[in-house]
Amino acid sequence: MFSLDGDRSVTQASCEHCGRDYRRIVGFVLKNEDAYAIYRAALHRHDDANETWLDVTMDSDWEDPAQTHRVSFGCRVGRFGNPEPAASLVPAGLAYSDPGTFGLRLNRGEALAHPRIGDFWAVVDWVLVNDLDVERHTYA
Repeated sequence: MFSLDGDRSVTQASCEHCGRDYRRIVGFVLKNEDAYAIYRAALHRHDDANETWLDVTMDSDWEDPAQTHRVSFGCRVGRFGNPEPAASLVPAGLAYSDPGTFGLRLNRGEALAHPRIGDFWAVVDWVLVNDLDVERHTYA
């Protein structure tokens, strides 16, 4: 169903909250060989625990220069004192200043009400298992 389109981009960044370096991963997701989503994973470590911040951008027409159907969701994934990681919606694109590729950045309330919320969680689930850097960081 889902697959990666080409190579992912992996870069280092510095956390503006704690000053630690962390990895940023950007990947392109295909669904049945068609462009489907862009994901951005920020792999942080705070308070001696790994956190994965995922932003997923989806569009029904990637060729539309006006990006009228482009929408972004965000979530934070971590253990937060639990034995298994859990995910919680957060405002999309918090760590990114470039608004051009995100389209409409949804906050938690908007994301919960959006008709593509199920599509978002499907991409998140897939990325957490199939991007090995994200998987290792999240489940370490």
